[in-house]
Amino acid sequence: MIYVVGAFCLDIIVDGDEFLDNTSIPGRISVRPAGVGYNIYGHIEEERRLITAVGKDTFSDFVRSFVGADRNDTGSKGKIILHSLDAPPPLYVAFMEKGELKMAASQMDAVERALDSATSLSSMRIYIPKSWRRWSISFETDAG
Repeated sequence: MIYVVGAFCLDIIVDGDEFLDNTSIPGRISVRPAGVGYNIYGHIEEERRLITAVGKDTFSDFVRSFVGADRNDTGSKGKIILHSLDAPPPLYVAFMEKGELKMAASQMDAVERALDSATSLSSMRIYIPKSWRRWSISFETDAG
């Protein structure tokens, strides 16, 4: 079993030809489920679980709607484990100018609060694919 702990959020991508200060421009806006944790989860072929957190709001409801409908996850087996917190929804907004990232902002309060509170990773088996082993990965625990 592989556990992925990370963000499952809503990406809002704004694509335009040129962004000018103090103006509004025509553009293309897309909204989709994403997040680093969700993207990693979606590319693992072995049995896996995604542990993440969302808020209690309309944006988080939209993210929740993908559980069971996306990534071949039936939802009934708990493959994606969502913790709902009283926190702003996990969102990422990117402004793309002619296909290149101009600026972006993220709001991951729900995920950060969940990881800071009661998430315990001490009993999980962590698998690191060979292709990732060139990076140094360390884990810290807080006994307090």
